[in-house]
Amino acid sequence: MKPLRVFVLLALAATGLCQPEAEPYFSLNSFKTWASGAKPSLSLNSWGTDSLEFRVYRVNDPVRFFEQLESPHNFGGLVPRPAREATLLERIRDWKHGTRTSIRRSLRAQFTESPSAHLFGRSATAAPAPVKSSGTQFAEAPVLNSQQLVLTFQHTPDSHNRWESRNVEIGVKDRGVYLVEAVRGDLRAYTILVISDLVMITKTGNGRIVNFVADRNSGEPVKGAELFLLARDQRKDTAQSDADGFAEWKFAEAKPEDLRLVARSGQNYAVNTLASYAFEASREHWQGYIYTDRPVYRPGHTVHFKGE
Repeated sequence: MKPLRVFVLLALAATGLCQPEAEPYFSLNSFKTWASGAKPSLSLNSWGTDSLEFRVYRVNDPVRFFEQLESPHNFGGLVPRPAREATLLERIRDWKHGTRTSIRRSLRAQFTESPSAHLFGRSATAAPAPVKSSGTQFAEAPVLNSQQLVLTFQHTPDSHNRWESRNVEIGVKDRGVYLVEAVRGDLRAYTILVISDLVMITKTGNGRIVNFVADRNSGEPVKGAELFLLARDQRKDTAQSDADGFAEWKFAEAKPEDLRLVARSGQNYAVNTLASYAFEASREHWQGYIYTDRPVYRPGHTVHFKGE
């Protein structure tokens, strides 16, 4: 690459590199379900936040809750931008942003901490100083539903870099499905917490969806569990597990989309999701092969081949 071009690219990236990374950021992730009696926790990524308020809500009707979710893997949705052609300045801005991001990522790959710590002498382990105020900080976001609120507490994050995850214990013990909300000012993050002694294994094949429900602790099959086959805002079918813990549905759709499966036994719930690719193995695939008896032939030789 020519020296002039390198200089231009670095100049474009300089603004991004010099920008402070102290803007408040946090996200929540639930990485497993928890047995009753365990100490449930969530994964928290945070940066530039001095305190977070956690709110835990009990979901009264988990079947309806998962049925109404726009996506079972995240909350909310993106509002589509109006269709229009980008202006010249917008195209230049997008190009600069993409170039700057590419350079920043390549630089970060060379270090174990933020490159700004090396380039500008900042401590690699110290998080940026959060915004201080003279008074007590209160969450500006209102409570979602006070009747279903079962726990609130303050948490002080101690992440050493923007990508570090820390576990946060959630002090709920009763079995059920919970919505966990983290709040700072008017910023929010959400995830789902499930405490249950019920587990479910789901397999697809030959036009069937086969489910096995069992007790988490003993591994014994659970008889009489209610199973719900859901789609977005739609309850497709129901079933009940037999004495061996099995329940199944037959499906005629070639490629079902966004299916949610919920099993319920008392206050215990288990949830699975099925995307369209989960049904690929159920479809018949025809394949053919043609091959020759040698890889290379001399001029004038006869080519022999077979097909299967």
